[in-house]
Amino acid sequence: MKKEQEIEMLKEFSDANSTSGFEEEFVKLFSTYAKDTADITVDGMLNVYAAKKENKGDRPVIQMDAHSDAVGFITQAVRPNGLIKFVPLGGWVKYNIPALKVKIKNRDGEYIPGVVATKPPHFMTAAERNSIPEVADMSIDVGSSSREETIKDYKIDTGCPIFVDVKCEYHEKSGLFFGKDFDDRFGAGAMIGVLDNLKGEETNFDVVAALSSQEEVGLRGAYVTGRKLSLIYV
Repeated sequence: MKKEQEIEMLKEFSDANSTSGFEEEFVKLFSTYAKDTADITVDGMLNVYAAKKENKGDRPVIQMDAHSDAVGFITQAVRPNGLIKFVPLGGWVKYNIPALKVKIKNRDGEYIPGVVATKPPHFMTAAERNSIPEVADMSIDVGSSSREETIKDYKIDTGCPIFVDVKCEYHEKSGLFFGKDFDDRFGAGAMIGVLDNLKGEETNFDVVAALSSQEEVGLRGAYVTGRKLSLIYV
């Protein structure tokens, strides 16, 4: 894969909407990139197994591993004023959440933009200016003015997943990426690169790239992928 192609792939990977328990979008994207060099299977947990096409099936297996999910949020409730109460998916630091731009996948599968609302400083007390609210006290504003409007018009209710809304950029001069979810989208990109480099090559072992789900909430997918394959870890 050429450098330009790798850059575009990594930007796509970073931009994908995929948080714990809602990995479908990135599973499809990863599979699209891996299908030319690997045979793809997906299990019920949305773990992806990309087996090198030249695998024999009767040899030791080396597993590469990355995960498809990223930290995000899920809608917990809609407040009477239309603001959305949410809970984290994965290990968030509360200092990073206020004023965050997000998008919510509603019941129709549409993405609704929103922002984690913050109180203007001239409405804050002295104590509030020097502290960060607890996540339980934060809300997301999508522009609705009532609970009924949020549920009926925006079609957002309990259980809708919430994703960070940041567009990945690559700066040619510095060679740096600016974006979100590099953990572990770049790990997934590295697996695509290895599969691409091994295309058509004979090895004395089988190679499987495992893209596990729900890592951010307890390595759940990785427990399954590690037991499904007979492995030599490298």
